[in-house]
Amino acid sequence: MKIIGLVGRMAAGKGHVANLLSTHYNAQVVTLSDILRQVAAEAGEPNPNRQYLQDLGDRLRQERGSHVLVQIAIDISVGCDLLVIEGIRNTAEAEYVQLKFGDILAVTADREVRFNRMLNRGRSDDPSTWAEFLIMEEKDLHGKHEHGQQVASCLELANFTITNNGEEISIHQELESYLKGKEL
Repeated sequence: MKIIGLVGRMAAGKGHVANLLSTHYNAQVVTLSDILRQVAAEAGEPNPNRQYLQDLGDRLRQERGSHVLVQIAIDISVGCDLLVIEGIRNTAEAEYVQLKFGDILAVTADREVRFNRMLNRGRSDDPSTWAEFLIMEEKDLHGKHEHGQQVASCLELANFTITNNGEEISIHQELESYLKGKEL
């Protein structure tokens, strides 16, 4: 099984790239936040907010190992040739994917583009002001401990980066460039 781990800042378009890989390359997509939502629901928290999910992920990494979420994604993806793990946020998760199975693909977008996407998608726990956005981004990029959010470090580990500022043709071209020569 080949694995591509997707990493990116909030609202960079990781889900969009994952959808393209699913649609055009028959990839199975597992989103780490969906795993966390399932764990939260099993613990009696049916509608967790972003902070709850971040804290839960930190706690699971601390209790069960830094790459536990990636391992769960792999375990539930039996029988696929290409697995896309969306939402890697911890360096140990990224390193585990690279060491064992594949690549880390970064998805980036300009800050203003990401902020506007968050305003437009209307999730209840998305920031409504630029100041709130910057605070949330800082926590996402630079966690305070080894089991926390480390998106900045994960971005540095990426094997390839796709810029997603909304130019669909560019996204397809960058994805094609990344996949060229890869055995899928």
